[in-house]
Amino acid sequence: MQVCGIIAEFNPFHKGHDRLLTAVREQLPEARLVCVMSGPFTQRGEPAILDKWARAEAAVAAGINVVFELHSAWATASLQSFSFGAVKTLAATGLVTHLAFGSESGDLPELNRMAALLQRPTATFQQALKTALAKGAPFAVAQQGALEMACGARGLQDRPNDRLAISYLRFAPTDWTALAVQRDTCHDGALSARAIRQALQQNRLPANYLTTESASQLKKATTNGWLWPHLADFYTALQLRLINLPVAEISRITGCSEGMAVRLRRAARTAESFDAWLNTALDRHLFETTLSRAALQLLLPVSTPAQVPYLRVLAADAEGRRCLRAIQQAASIPVVTNTGRDGKKLTSKAQAALQADVARQEAARLLQTAPAYRRPMRDYYEPPRMR
Repeated sequence: MQVCGIIAEFNPFHKGHDRLLTAVREQLPEARLVCVMSGPFTQRGEPAILDKWARAEAAVAAGINVVFELHSAWATASLQSFSFGAVKTLAATGLVTHLAFGSESGDLPELNRMAALLQRPTATFQQALKTALAKGAPFAVAQQGALEMACGARGLQDRPNDRLAISYLRFAPTDWTALAVQRDTCHDGALSARAIRQALQQNRLPANYLTTESASQLKKATTNGWLWPHLADFYTALQLRLINLPVAEISRITGCSEGMAVRLRRAARTAESFDAWLNTALDRHLFETTLSRAALQLLLPVSTPAQVPYLRVLAADAEGRRCLRAIQQAASIPVVTNTGRDGKKLTSKAQAALQADVARQEAARLLQTAPAYRRPMRDYYEPPRMR
């Protein structure tokens, strides 16, 4: 049986995602499509535009057979940790044979060369990285420059999907077959998830760029009182944390230097808004997303599991349910379809990881006011969306 893994946030699901699935179906018509998807918060450190169940349901409506939730520690981590956790989650199913992803270049040999270089750095790469870091470049920028120098590539900073692909390939098992689906640059620029989120936050629904299911869900959400969430809504709580925590504790929780921890706390004392805090705390060594992830970790600290603790189902179709039965036999870890029932069967470490996921979901619901979305402990009462 062919099983193709896909890593995504679907924030929200749009026609660019739909084209990726169409391309995979054309190349692997008999394959089951298994996705690992971020939950209530995303890799940028921001709350997702819709809840995880709605986004997973839109993915299944478009052709994904099963959607698993990526543990929140990896979902809101750096590119490397995000990729590691997502790939390892797919591998834990015991059935994945292929890995598909979007790519600006579509050049799989080049992407594989770069991934291999990250796994086995050459002296040229290491020296280029060391030189760039010594000049004060952020690590991600320094690494991109070193890759370009060592491989003779250009423009990685403008190819976010290629950067993700390189990281996926770095951690993918050697017996998987990779599918690099080249993005249609004539169309996809208007379809970026970030541009769609910005339009939604301006009370515009760009329905032409969304699948029918996704557009319907967004309309339904607004009708039912869903509020477009933003990390800025937690700013007062973040200020309290930063002002009251010792510098050493801020450094430990976020992983930043003590000098940067001082900068974060000083900014919280004077900035009147989250955006002002970002602008005050930013320097040339940091990206805005790095600060957003640090803010989220300060608000809701989550420890990174040593290994994938469980496979948590968010949605599936009829073929996906058959695939799930095979995964339950092949997987090296438990499959969770009912949080209350299955959670009791987990090891103590896996239960702690599950509670961290639940805590992040509880925080996300506090950004809503409508009763349907603010209901406590939705993880225990909301079943996977089965089509």
